[in-house]
Amino acid sequence: MVADSYKIFKDGFTVYLFDRKKNFGDSYLMEKMATDTAEAMDALGIELARACLDFEAYANFENVTCPTLVLGAKLDQTLGVIASREIAEALKQNGTPVELYVYENYGHAVNDEAPDYCKRILKFLNR
Repeated sequence: MVADSYKIFKDGFTVYLFDRKKNFGDSYLMEKMATDTAEAMDALGIELARACLDFEAYANFENVTCPTLVLGAKLDQTLGVIASREIAEALKQNGTPVELYVYENYGHAVNDEAPDYCKRILKFLNR
């Protein structure tokens, strides 16, 4: 259960979790998930989510001064590991202390699959 992996944060942080369909089945493909999500957004009149299509955060990196942990996954076929490396490099160029960690054998769902993911974040936050 995903919620169990976030219990490690409960004493020192407020954690928000969002639910999703539990049993996708083998025939529920990413394309169908995207279509279902788009249809639900249209039905609910949610426009804000579309803003992420043109979202550009790099211009605001100059405002980030606190130590930053950037996590990536080498097998991520959604965002790609290059995005994590680019973010870390852009922050470093602005003088932000950055720690980059790339999970070699995980993909886009690394936050749900890597057993040390939450522990790594908590260790970073508790420094």
